[in-house]
Amino acid sequence: MSGEAILLSGDQIATYATTKVTYDSDGNTIRLNGYQTLGDSDSRYFLVRTQGDGDTVTNGQWFEVREAVEDENGNLVPGNVVLSANYATPDGYEGICGGDDYQIFGVFGGTKFAVNLDGFPKQGGTYTFPHDTDACEQGDGELQMSEISAASPATAVCFARGTLVDTPEGERAIETLQPGDTVLTADHGAQVIRWIGSTRVRLHARNRHLRPVTIRAGALGRGLPARDVTVSPAHQVVIGGGALELHLGTGEALAAARFLENGSTIARDDSAAEVEYWHIVFDRHEIVFTSGLATESFHPGGYALTALGQAQRQELIELFPEWSERNAPAYGETARPVLRRFEARALPEMLAA
Repeated sequence: MSGEAILLSGDQIATYATTKVTYDSDGNTIRLNGYQTLGDSDSRYFLVRTQGDGDTVTNGQWFEVREAVEDENGNLVPGNVVLSANYATPDGYEGICGGDDYQIFGVFGGTKFAVNLDGFPKQGGTYTFPHDTDACEQGDGELQMSEISAASPATAVCFARGTLVDTPEGERAIETLQPGDTVLTADHGAQVIRWIGSTRVRLHARNRHLRPVTIRAGALGRGLPARDVTVSPAHQVVIGGGALELHLGTGEALAAARFLENGSTIARDDSAAEVEYWHIVFDRHEIVFTSGLATESFHPGGYALTALGQAQRQELIELFPEWSERNAPAYGETARPVLRRFEARALPEMLAA
């Protein structure tokens, strides 16, 4: 509906100078010339729909881009307009001005900018959208507001209440753990919890991107996980196998739960009215085990801290004074390489339910 504001990273939004459309037997394409992203993957902006309703982005709907600023409670909210509103024309040039992953504004006049849910390469220059191949496995060739929300980096890395975590004493529910308790990790054995906190989220139509994702028992292979595991959409799980090694040259990587959704064995819970998320922090980013599934602990890099409440952020910064409100380079790298959305899509044999 009009007024919806979805947080995106700076590399998901770019301005451009001109376009070039190509029609051929291999599929129609549209190329952006002279594109420049608004920022990198750690910067944040709001895409705001100023006119239009419904989940599907259709011709005539209007969108603008606003900077992300903090309110008095430390939450990110839309600030000043960065890119003035322009209308969507997904059906332009035989339907190549929009797709499951992107929408181009300004093709027929006005502010020239584009949204690419997979992110633009940061170097700028030219970028081509191949419309005939943009549709994902369950896609329909059109961009939905729910797809934009699913690609938002707004949610924190967390487990839902009731998640069982492996410890030296056996499995324990996440909400029973306390700072000072030890948890088994994949790389460093038993590690002491430095901080643990929770966030209760009321769920409604405007924040579907916060709805938990349930990974059903066996969804990622025989007995993996051993029972259902529910996490936030941004929570990353470890995936691996020959396909990953072939494509990316690494045996294991992290993929956000929202990138693995298939609508059945890995899916959003649209029935819950509320969810309680738990965040767990160690001295370094760790891989822990939940019902046999290897998943990550909370990493404070980039804008992850802004997904927490102001009091929680302050408590964490007091525990780790080398951190800042916007970055935590002293915390170190992630425990595994992180897959982007398009990379996770490129490994269907590994992600198949």
